[in-house]
Amino acid sequence: MTTNTALRPGTAVGSRPSWLPIRAWSTSRIAVGLGGVAFLVSFAGSWIPSLWGDEAASVLSAERSLPSLLHMLQSVDAVHGTYYALLHVWIGAFGTSPLSLRFPSAIAVGFATAGTFVLAEKLFSRRVGLLAGVVCAVLPRMTFQGAEARSYALSTAAIVWLTVLLVHLVQRRTQHRLAWLGYAAGLALCTYLFLFSALIVVAHGSYLLSSPGARTVLKRWLQGVGVAVLLAAPVIVVGVLQHHQIAFLAHRTRITPELVLVEQWFGNGWLALACWGLIVVAGTFGWSRWRRARSGVWLSASWLVLPTAILLGGSATVVMMYTNRYLSFCAPAAAIMIALGIDALSRTWVRVAALVCIIALAAPIWYSQ
Repeated sequence: MTTNTALRPGTAVGSRPSWLPIRAWSTSRIAVGLGGVAFLVSFAGSWIPSLWGDEAASVLSAERSLPSLLHMLQSVDAVHGTYYALLHVWIGAFGTSPLSLRFPSAIAVGFATAGTFVLAEKLFSRRVGLLAGVVCAVLPRMTFQGAEARSYALSTAAIVWLTVLLVHLVQRRTQHRLAWLGYAAGLALCTYLFLFSALIVVAHGSYLLSSPGARTVLKRWLQGVGVAVLLAAPVIVVGVLQHHQIAFLAHRTRITPELVLVEQWFGNGWLALACWGLIVVAGTFGWSRWRRARSGVWLSASWLVLPTAILLGGSATVVMMYTNRYLSFCAPAAAIMIALGIDALSRTWVRVAALVCIIALAAPIWYSQ
């Protein structure tokens, strides 16, 4: 009897392919567990703060009749129209208390965290998936969007699972048109949930270009993106026409390194320093450590960096369009890069200490939210 000890495609060279007794659990079981933890972390105490300005706008819009809402969206807030319509149905059933209004966002963060685990496991290993799921559950940008009645948490969850679908299609070299139509529909849905989440296509494109053999499905992906653009054309066109609605950002938002590097995902300087240190470790050592999964490193890094760079570049050259909440959908990428940095550390106790440090630094921020 022989034992197959070959590494799976995403396993780091020189690392053990399994970690902890949890290796015997199914992917779905772990995903549900991590998603449940993330939901509880975001939901706990979310009913305590009163509604703030944008949440009040969500309620006022969602309380309109559907014809009145549609009329309003022709003038303002078209980029949030899908969320307002969903919230209209929700508050009709469960009311407008802070707990009720924020509950869907907490659920969405649970789904996003579960998807982050699944994605990181598919790209790298179960250990990286577990680390990414835990980091995602406590990352301040995730817990913040999980406790507010806005569209960001829903769009983040949709983006994560759309990326899971893309990786699945690429790894299987799927050519079936129906599968890629599903991707197109998902991308269009993400765009309707929040317009700027469509920027994920730059990360998806970089993933395909960096994946060995993925060029066999590149044509299908391009076709899928084209279909998604056609499906989402109404919200894209109206959103562009309503760009004056965010003109106030030019007067209210001063783009600083602290705003981008600290407040965007991490909340305070100490946590940002620890997280960026681990991201640098991931970028420095991950490229050699994950030789068989470099496309996964490229996907995570481009997801983290490129949408931010595009909004910053657009704000500098076209019209002010940057605010850190618009990049909420990139938070799972930060969690994966942090997880890769932790995984690259040499000893188990060092990895555990790094993870505990991240949780401890994030806890006061979660409490203050």
